[in-house]
Amino acid sequence: MLSNRSGIAIKEIDQTRNFQTINIIGLAGVAFLLFFGINAILQENYFLAAVLFGSSVCGLFSILLMRSTRNYAYGTYGISIPIVVIFAYLIASGGVENTGPLWSYSLFLIIMLLQGFKKGVMAFFALLIIAIVLMFYPNLSFVSAEYTRPLKSGL
Repeated sequence: MLSNRSGIAIKEIDQTRNFQTINIIGLAGVAFLLFFGINAILQENYFLAAVLFGSSVCGLFSILLMRSTRNYAYGTYGISIPIVVIFAYLIASGGVENTGPLWSYSLFLIIMLLQGFKKGVMAFFALLIIAIVLMFYPNLSFVSAEYTRPLKSGL
């Protein structure tokens, strides 16, 4: 097994880095989701607030579960799944003033960072298919946003 000068295994260092990265991303995400949820309540968009608060609770629960079990898979999937839900909701509803699709850029990057390259690319294509279905099939009953053709093709 490879080790550095102090004798700590490289694998242990990678696991510690993964654990710390997931903690930082997860806690920052929970804080932002709570802030955006409060903002949605102030704008009287209660469904968006429920989605954001629900996602923050799911993210916080997964971080706590990851910390108690020391299994960082709980953190990566527990944060990635709410991101997919938020992504789909923002595309379908348009978010605030149809800015929902703009958030997709940062959400792709977060999932790539959490899942690694191979799983991140697969998640990217899955999110791309979700976005295409939600944007280009306007007869879906739960899709309320309407986007212009240039915006659809630009994303």
